[in-house]
Amino acid sequence: MKRECIEEKIRNFYSVKNCSKHSGKVLGYFCSDCGSVACDTCFAESHKNHNCKYVGAVDENLRQKLEEFVAKVNYSRRLILSNKLDIETQKREFSEKTLEMENSVQRRSQQMKTLIDRHTQKVLDEIAFIKQKRQKQMETEIDEIQTISTIFEGFASGCELSATVCDDAAKSIEIAEELSKVIEEYLNKPRISVDLRFTATDENALLQNVANVIGKVSEFVPQFESCAFVMSTMGDDMPSNVVKIDLNRPEDVSKIEPIPTRVPFGVAAVVNGDSIFVTGTGGNCNEIWKFDSTSSKWMKCASLVQGRLLHMMAFVANVLFICGGYLIASRKAFDDVESYDEGNDKCVSVGKLVYSVRNSGNCVPFKKSLYIFGGCDENHQIVSKVQVYNTELNSCTLLATLIPRDVCLLRAVRWENTVILLGASTCLIYHFDTGTWQVKDQFKAGDVHFGLAMNKDKLFVIGGGAYALKNTVRWIPVANILNDEPSEWKHHASLPKSSSVYDFVCGEME
Repeated sequence: MKRECIEEKIRNFYSVKNCSKHSGKVLGYFCSDCGSVACDTCFAESHKNHNCKYVGAVDENLRQKLEEFVAKVNYSRRLILSNKLDIETQKREFSEKTLEMENSVQRRSQQMKTLIDRHTQKVLDEIAFIKQKRQKQMETEIDEIQTISTIFEGFASGCELSATVCDDAAKSIEIAEELSKVIEEYLNKPRISVDLRFTATDENALLQNVANVIGKVSEFVPQFESCAFVMSTMGDDMPSNVVKIDLNRPEDVSKIEPIPTRVPFGVAAVVNGDSIFVTGTGGNCNEIWKFDSTSSKWMKCASLVQGRLLHMMAFVANVLFICGGYLIASRKAFDDVESYDEGNDKCVSVGKLVYSVRNSGNCVPFKKSLYIFGGCDENHQIVSKVQVYNTELNSCTLLATLIPRDVCLLRAVRWENTVILLGASTCLIYHFDTGTWQVKDQFKAGDVHFGLAMNKDKLFVIGGGAYALKNTVRWIPVANILNDEPSEWKHHASLPKSSSVYDFVCGEME
């Protein structure tokens, strides 16, 4: 049924109170046989032998069904509005991304112009060098000719004066013979004719392997959108099994190719576009691996500057930032930040946090900054501070407001302009706009070492537990948390085996 028809029926439902056939008559009866309302006159004329009841005493079952339908309509409306907000957020983020892409194109264009100018100057310098060298050679040769010409001119004048003297004539002939040798030597000297030629770079040859020297833009449909990933690192199964969970489809759990390297507990993973990035793998905990959905293969990338585990990471403008962490071998917590650029496959140190941190379990990007909530410091003490790392200035500050609870291993996900943090005994909400906190312990996870993912209007908890591990994936509507509406966690899927945070890391499409 078209939306316009539904709206018309709703308008009619609320506006019609009197009978359309009998003016002034109130529609006071409901005929169950005909499924319509009637006035006194209609009842007497057409519904006298039908099963009719007074409107006020309509069957309670019908009223209950109506209430259930209204509740369902209200829920659907909230869901639609949630989708509207989601699309508006996507629109805003897409505009920001395209603006950043346009700026990148302009920067790339300027880089190419600078490169062309540099190459142009190099060619001009080569021409100037050849010109100077050749002109110097020509000037030397001109001077040589002038010298010989002057000698010949002087010899000719001397010969005219000494032609009557025998002794002088004999000497002149001797000199003439020597000059003849000089002339012969000069005339027989090879002459090198130097010319210049400029060959412009062939544009077709330049673009043979590269379609555009600036770059290219392409649209793609993310294959990992609305998915979470569980990475097995312990147990009887293969040490690097990766499980994919479709957050849109219940019980849609599958495996992808295992990582071909050692995967210790405490590695970190994140999804960017069509790729999964995992850091902290390998014997030295410094390897970066990438899984591309197009090729369905794992590829080894550049190594971390410093091997680490229990660290935090997130993408900002397609650059991966790796923050803090811990290394069991040295028992040292880190306060440094590294960045990995997939374009040049290079990882470099870029900055420092305010304090060393590990076991934070979260790193939330927002407006070019990374928010790291709590964790443990270098003395293994739980901290209630929030570090904000500016990825443009590569500087770090602390939020003025502290985390309301002193807890470790808080999982965090962003929802529009808020962050939802979940722990075993608490649920916290941080508002970016106001810098304020809300405590909603009634929505606590009830477990430790779980994964947390957001998909549309649902918050998902994956696995968890300290000793009695769970293999469940459960969810709760985000609206219930924000509006303090009681709700039970609902089952979504089951993992192949029970898992704790030491057994997996979660990556989710932003």
